Amino acid sequence: LQPQEIGSLYLAAYWEGREVLPGITAIEWASRLSLPPPHYLAIQLIQGTMSGRLAKIECVGEFAFYESLRIAI
Repeated sequence: LQPQEIGSLYLAAYWEGREVLPGITAIEWASRLSLPPPHYLAIQLIQGTMSGRLAKIECVGEFAFYESLRIAI
């Protein structure tokens, strides 16, 4: 997928709830988006020790459930 082709996917329809019910949308290579959603969780998988990976989770924007998320992690 080339950067100029991303607009034709109409990804905003997923996080704005226009055509589909709002829910979880996973986007690989989200850094290629020209207009990301206003609120999201950025999850980065990092190669850890030989036994697995580490997950870095960052809240971007405002989340009503932020406190419960912080406790759950």
